[in-house]
Amino acid sequence: YSPENFPYRRGPGMGVHVPATPQGSPMKDRLNLPSVLVLNSCGITCAGDEKEIAAFCAHVSELDLSDNKLEDWHEVSKIVSNVPQLEFLNLSSNPLNLSVLERTCAGSFSGVRKLVLNNSKASWETVHTILQELPDLEELFLCLNDYETVSCPSICCHSLKLLHITDNNLQDWTEIRKLGVMFPSLDTLVLANNHLNAIEEPDDSLARLFPNLRSISLHKSGLQSWEDIDKLNSFPKLEEVRLLGIPLLQPYTTEERRKLVIARLPSVSKLNGSVVTDGEREDSERFFIRYYVDVPQEEVPFRMNYSSFLRIWVSFIFALVRHQAQPRELMYPFWQNDTKTPKVDDGSSSEIKLAIPVFFFGVPYRTVYVNNNGVVSFNVLVSQFTPESFPLTDGRAFIAPFWADVHNGIRGEIYYRETMDPVILKRATKDIRKYFKDMATFSATWVFIVTWEEVTFYGGSSTTPVNTFQAVLVSDG
Repeated sequence: YSPENFPYRRGPGMGVHVPATPQGSPMKDRLNLPSVLVLNSCGITCAGDEKEIAAFCAHVSELDLSDNKLEDWHEVSKIVSNVPQLEFLNLSSNPLNLSVLERTCAGSFSGVRKLVLNNSKASWETVHTILQELPDLEELFLCLNDYETVSCPSICCHSLKLLHITDNNLQDWTEIRKLGVMFPSLDTLVLANNHLNAIEEPDDSLARLFPNLRSISLHKSGLQSWEDIDKLNSFPKLEEVRLLGIPLLQPYTTEERRKLVIARLPSVSKLNGSVVTDGEREDSERFFIRYYVDVPQEEVPFRMNYSSFLRIWVSFIFALVRHQAQPRELMYPFWQNDTKTPKVDDGSSSEIKLAIPVFFFGVPYRTVYVNNNGVVSFNVLVSQFTPESFPLTDGRAFIAPFWADVHNGIRGEIYYRETMDPVILKRATKDIRKYFKDMATFSATWVFIVTWEEVTFYGGSSTTPVNTFQAVLVSDG
């Protein structure tokens, strides 16, 4: 059984391990028990002398009674009630399913914060009783209990932060979703080896079910669809995911598995126990784009669709380089009444406040800058004249139709305007529908036009070659 799924002990501190010894051993007379006491596989069947338990265990905070022969909850209650500092209790592999846990007995567990009931075959009725009587329970281990369904109690447990429920037989998402109802404050959910076959839940409902989930383990589940992986993005606080051994990833190489998953989970900072560095995420995003570039449109992942990969509002951008053979009519109209940027080397417009928010890779922006060096940037101006490959390591967000060392102070003008002119909107709508086949119902409501007209390069003159190019941002509102 994996130590990852069942830690041998929890928390720091010194401990003592008591091995099985012949009956009548004088060992107990020599014990000076510290805070951690391990009595696993000792053949314990009952509590024994409660006074001795109280005398020896006054300072014990962690007690491991796993793999014994305790089958009566009354006996467990006698032990626990005489360990006043107890916070961690391991009752794994005891046949406690042979008796019923009454609320009066469960009351003696009230100080326990971490409870392990692995392979105890504890019923959901027993679990409900425990949840009612342990108001401060933070961690619960219910592995290897042959659960096929989940039974919800009448009252939620708001204290629980971590749930290990691996190696059961929870295959249907309708059962897993009940855990979100039972434990609304859950931070970590370990579902390894449950053969879960799909995550069948609307995205908005997932966010409500697990609003605080930070980590989830789906090792050796039965997930077979990339849509299930995409649904993990609906958990608003998710940072860590474990996905080894699922059928979906079997056809891919080790490198492909990791990069494709990282690219689909933009908010996850740790995958399969390894930190996702900024460099690795950049490499994964590039790999993702290259991997699907020649795939038929109907097979392209949702995240690669233009309306999602570039994110809802920034739907269209293009650049045109002016040559003798390309008439100006190809470009969107610009004129002297448009606002101009300053005619200086590496200059920029002032901050431009937009009429609507522009969503770029999932982030809403309300301001842009038009930069002389061929860049439209969000929130910050860009004076840099040497282009770099995307995505940028410093996190700056901008669109670069022609990133170069432009000098409009020598020659040329740079115009920009925000417009909702019906004529322009009609043309933008037509262009979007023509060039983006999956956006047949797109209807433009806002356009931002930037034009670099006959600009030359730094070090040029009034006679050096010039370029005219344009970028158009279009939104459907």
